[in-house]
Amino acid sequence: MKKILLSAALVLGSVAAANAQIGFKADANLGFSNIDINVSQISPKMIPGYRVSGAVEIPFAGDVSTGLFYFSPGLTVLSKGAKAEAKSLAPGTKIEATARPHYLQVPLQLGARFRFAENMGVSLQFGPYLSYGFAGKAKAELTNSRGKIEEDINLFEDSFILDGSFKVKAPLERFDYGATIQAALEFSRFYAQVGTDIGFANVASDTNKETLGKENKIKNYDFFVGVGIRF
Repeated sequence: MKKILLSAALVLGSVAAANAQIGFKADANLGFSNIDINVSQISPKMIPGYRVSGAVEIPFAGDVSTGLFYFSPGLTVLSKGAKAEAKSLAPGTKIEATARPHYLQVPLQLGARFRFAENMGVSLQFGPYLSYGFAGKAKAELTNSRGKIEEDINLFEDSFILDGSFKVKAPLERFDYGATIQAALEFSRFYAQVGTDIGFANVASDTNKETLGKENKIKNYDFFVGVGIRF
């Protein structure tokens, strides 16, 4: 019985020590997003956006004072999208649209942190992510000799435009996935970071694929810079 109790105490002590090493962090970032699309008539441009993240750090190797390796799952709320200009077949007609989808994103990253001075260090993280588009609209603008027409189009749901006389089906799928790479410079509990998301999924909806061609592909990507704090 004493051996069992001693073993249980050692296990509980190890778990408590491990839990004491788990860290939490939060950061706010400025993002710059764009899309990769293989439709020659559409020219996308980067737009600014937001990115707010929270994550935990679970160490599995190394030492805090020298080099630490950790697993970092988290939750991110961010905007993606792009501004695009479409070439029209009609002369004198210009079509522009700014699409801004909003996502909940779950990153699952591996990280490494190295100290090079007292209270200073650098960290590198990379890993996959899964995103769910919970909201988003595109503001479309058509200009020709007769004037200008502006419409808001839902990105993940069907829309009715032209005073409800015309139905536009959702242009994007809600789910996205890809990989994130980021690096941070740390001072005490604070850090500044840069990173990028590279989308692997074709987020064009089935309707959009049929409209623009079976080989049509739309992929998200973005860059971000921000500051954060560890707890």
